[in-house]
Amino acid sequence: MIARRIENNSQVSYLTQSLRAWSLLLVGTLAKLIRMNANKTVSVARDIEQWIRERIRNEKLDSEPIPLRDILSGIETTNQTPDAVAYYIEIHQSQPGTLFRTPATEIEIAQAEERFGVVLPQDYKAFLRLSNRFDAAFNGIGFHPSLDPVGEIRWLKEEETWFTDLMFDLPSIPGCGLLNSTVGMVAPTLGKVL
Repeated sequence: MIARRIENNSQVSYLTQSLRAWSLLLVGTLAKLIRMNANKTVSVARDIEQWIRERIRNEKLDSEPIPLRDILSGIETTNQTPDAVAYYIEIHQSQPGTLFRTPATEIEIAQAEERFGVVLPQDYKAFLRLSNRFDAAFNGIGFHPSLDPVGEIRWLKEEETWFTDLMFDLPSIPGCGLLNSTVGMVAPTLGKVL
């Protein structure tokens, strides 16, 4: 079934995040079902691996940084598209005028760091200094989830471990993947999550 619908709904990216699918992906079952050209696949994989190595070695590409306020304003603007307006009308919900909220104070940020026993990431603190919450947005195609105020963030509970099972990419691992002799079938996960 997966092979028949491989192009639908970004299945490939979801498959790579499924531990159950790894054993099949590792031995090439899916590749055989969709009649993948093994030589071409190896060639493309080597090209990707080389590109990733160069990218890591040379660090990120030089580009003009986009200020966080501009990024958030862009999300807010997409919340006003005709499709977004139609969606809010359809669900009988008033469309938010602004997604920004009052900024967090330095005291609130320091209290959160003390409460969690961690130093919050600089980009997250920069966000909090702009808006101590950012409401959910719908751009007519997909949803942008809300970001909670600093006073409401918390560690996930044990019964919420479904989220910690999500994998993250480690392009620096030799072989350009997680399925190698140094990692084996154990997928690194996000661990403890705020």
